[in-house]
Amino acid sequence: MEQANELFAHLAKQADLIFEWRLSMRDLLVTPLTSEDGPADGEEYGETLDVQTKAVRMLSNAVDVSDPLRRTHTCKSTLRCSQIAGKP
Repeated sequence: MEQANELFAHLAKQADLIFEWRLSMRDLLVTPLTSEDGPADGEEYGETLDVQTKAVRMLSNAVDVSDPLRRTHTCKSTLRCSQIAGKP
């Protein structure tokens, strides 16, 4: 039971972290490329590349954080299905 509680605590931390990243990524991706206050300053392209790089990095980190859980779940599901089908 203690191991299950530790696992659930760990999963809750992962979920919180991924949710924070999702909010940050959303904010990055909906930020206007140009200022509404004045004309374009010519730096928009570079700023857009910086935003894209940061968003890709955050997405990659989210995949890295959730991948072990996905692999564990997939393995357990495959094992369970093979047991149901009567395969060793």
